[in-house]
Amino acid sequence: MAVRSRLKDQPQDFQALKEAPTALDRGLQMMIDILGGGDDWEPPFAEYERDPVGFCKDVLGDRFLSSEQVLILESIRDNSKTNVQAAHAVGKSWIASRAVFWWLLSVGGSVYTTAPTEQLVHDVLWGEIRKLYVKKSNLFPAETRQLQLSIKINESVFATGFTASEYKASTFTGRHADKQLIVMDESSDISQSIDEGFISCLTGSSNRGLRIGNPLVPATPFHFACRTEGSIRITAWNHPNVSWAYEVCSDGIHRLKPEVERDIMTVNENGLRVVKQQDDWPPQYPRDLISGAISIDYIENNARPRGENS
Repeated sequence: MAVRSRLKDQPQDFQALKEAPTALDRGLQMMIDILGGGDDWEPPFAEYERDPVGFCKDVLGDRFLSSEQVLILESIRDNSKTNVQAAHAVGKSWIASRAVFWWLLSVGGSVYTTAPTEQLVHDVLWGEIRKLYVKKSNLFPAETRQLQLSIKINESVFATGFTASEYKASTFTGRHADKQLIVMDESSDISQSIDEGFISCLTGSSNRGLRIGNPLVPATPFHFACRTEGSIRITAWNHPNVSWAYEVCSDGIHRLKPEVERDIMTVNENGLRVVKQQDDWPPQYPRDLISGAISIDYIENNARPRGENS
């Protein structure tokens, strides 16, 4: 998809060159396009600027979004700060990657993402971003540059990731561009200094911040933000991979529905009850909708034996 650029208030001879591309070599044509872009560049899916859910469904082809994921996208659209408390492997980084693409291609702004360690930055959120870019690179202008931790459309529209542990609040200071999205993944381990820098970037009316994590540790900035600012909670039991199979019992514990337990559990050679391979389930039961996320196998074969029942 070509970048839609415009020339405004340019000298007449420069405009004439633009109108006679046959007289230009490819390099000069690219220079003219760049000079005519910048602030005048229009996102290719600007009609979805106020509809991130529609962008995910119509443009990215994500046919299923949980109610919590819808709330996250709409909160980013409407609020300066969004806090998401989430269990492990419930799709929080997956939906954050969709928010990044929506911000680039519909809002037309810049994105900064951070996490406590290099491995988390590279493998978790940016792992999701890279996977999505491989599938949807055709949505971006041909001039887009994509690296391990960055996507750059132009000087104003880009996404980049860095490790929070290597930086102080001053890293964020001065980053007050219009239409800016800041994403902090695994926010439970983000320092007070970094969180202060995060807040300092959200002064503009069109700037947005997203904190994601599992606030297990009290007295952290993320724990305090969830208590004072509110948060969206994503529990494992609401994830589409598992929600259909469980019910809440009278003691408050989620357990497999009796008919599901009968059909998908078996006893292995060690005498332990384990989940069957999904290929061996009855055909009426859904298989994992999101690969790599929380699964019945993980809950019953790993979490449950460790006493993680809630």
